[in-house]
Amino acid sequence: MPNQHYRWMVRFAPSRLDAAGHSVVLWVIMTVYGSSDTWTRMLASNLVTVFVAEFETELMASCTLAILPNLTRNARSIGWIENVVTRREHRRLGFGSRLLAVALEAASDAGCYKIMLATGSSNEATLRFYRTAGFRQGDKTFFEVRPSIVDPRGVRVRPC
Repeated sequence: MPNQHYRWMVRFAPSRLDAAGHSVVLWVIMTVYGSSDTWTRMLASNLVTVFVAEFETELMASCTLAILPNLTRNARSIGWIENVVTRREHRRLGFGSRLLAVALEAASDAGCYKIMLATGSSNEATLRFYRTAGFRQGDKTFFEVRPSIVDPRGVRVRPC
């Protein structure tokens, strides 16, 4: 649980726009995701929600939930959580855990029959964080393809 100083002041919710149509945390998102166009498309999508833990205008943690329509399991959707990030100075205070719980609740409320998350981390503390949130390792085998990208100069770039 976030410490007493923040407990009643931190907003754990989907990101929002201000009166001018800009995200209150857009400067962080643009740095993290690299494109305001991408951010605009994400906010406009009814399939993607970016959840934030913010205090005033400071972003403390964020995660992205995509709700994917599905043709099996009685057409129940699949939730996919990505980009679970807590700023270094706010780690181990409960912000990431609370934010992940909010995203899991939203996926459950949307009728998802399962919620998936993948991490590239092998750090035991990170894996324990996800296990504590209710995720299990080993139930599925994941495969990944990262297509090469052509940069603005026309040069093919290796995937990240």
